[in-house]
Amino acid sequence: MQEQVEFWNHLHRGHIERIQVSGSAAISLQVRIPFLRPHLAAPDDHLWVVLHDAHGLRFTSWEAQHPIIDFTAIASLDLEILSGVGKPGGALIACNKGLLEVEYERAEFAFNSGDPRPLSHGRLAEAAERFWRVMEGRRAPLLRVAS
Repeated sequence: MQEQVEFWNHLHRGHIERIQVSGSAAISLQVRIPFLRPHLAAPDDHLWVVLHDAHGLRFTSWEAQHPIIDFTAIASLDLEILSGVGKPGGALIACNKGLLEVEYERAEFAFNSGDPRPLSHGRLAEAAERFWRVMEGRRAPLLRVAS
C-alpha cells in the first residue's frame, strides 16, 4: 500500500480541477501539474489519478466542521495538493485549504489526452525527483550575516 499512497507526495503543488465517477467503484481526479510536464514528456499539463475500489472522498476545510462530499463542490475549491499520508483503506491528503480523505484500494495514472503510454508509479516518482533536483540546483545560497 506504500506505493499506493506515496504518489500523493509526488503530486505536491498539483491542483485538483475535476472529479469524476467511473463505473461503480472508481473515482478519477484530474490534476493540473504543469512543472512535471517536461519531466514526463506529457502532452499537456494534466493527468488523471484513477482510484480503484474507491469507497469515499470527503473534504474538510481548516475552518469548517462539516465535511463536503459533493464531488463538484470539492473540485470547485481549487485544492492544491501538499502531501499525503496513508490510513487504513486509503489516504489523507493535506491541501492548501484543508484535508481531503480518500478511501481506495489502488491508484493508476493516465495522461489527460488519452495518450496510451503507461504512466507508472515509478515513472511519476522519477519525474518528480528530477524536477526537485533541478529546483535544488537553482536555489539561491543563504545570505550569511557577519557577526
